[in-house]
Amino acid sequence: MGIAVGHVEAGLRSNDRRMPEEYNRRVADHVSHMLFAPTPDSAAILGMLPPHRNSTRLVEMALAANEEVAGFALDTLWDQPDHPEGFYFRSDHAPYAQAGIPALFYTSLLHADYHTPRDESETLDFDKLLRFTRWMYATGWRVAQADQAPGIDEGWEYRR
Repeated sequence: MGIAVGHVEAGLRSNDRRMPEEYNRRVADHVSHMLFAPTPDSAAILGMLPPHRNSTRLVEMALAANEEVAGFALDTLWDQPDHPEGFYFRSDHAPYAQAGIPALFYTSLLHADYHTPRDESETLDFDKLLRFTRWMYATGWRVAQADQAPGIDEGWEYRR
């Protein structure tokens, strides 16, 4: 047929190859012509898009800091309410959001060895890690220098 196939979110996402989703990923990886996995310039912020966004002001600060010091291309798929992995609710920031505290979760996205026995320090992208560190610091600096702390958006509620 001559149709090129691409797989977004290529590679394993858990350490359990028996999970049906992991079967699907492996099959999709093998039949695809192109695998779209994290790159040195890709990242995401969970809590950036509605209905997950609980503080527009905090998001604005994070986006400005990214533009100023990191320059990541932000992948918004991970923050979609219908994302099959539901990362927004599985991440470390979720209890803060649930308690009504402005919260974001920065992620460099997942790689093929994520949470597998092959996920070793030798596979880390230290340049990307440095950019993340600068980005989060610059966001924190903006929050600290603001006249008012970012607040919760009116009407926002934590819901699955």
